Amino acid sequence: MGASLWAAQQLTKAMTSTYCFPRYCNEEACNSNSASAAINKWIKTIAGPSAVIHGLRHSFRDRLR
Repeated sequence: MGASLWAAQQLTKAMTSTYCFPRYCNEEACNSNSASAAINKWIKTIAGPSAVIHGLRHSFRDRLR
């Protein structure tokens, strides 16, 4: 939990809106599909084009609850 807490604290310090990621979430809707696609694209640059991250979106959703 140490790294997660630190990351959350850094996010809240840098926030300029109500939401940590306003590009993906606002008062009207939350676009989790776009967020998931962006994260998967980033992971593929690190782990290679054949990397498959099964359940990534659901893991993030569960951890953010």
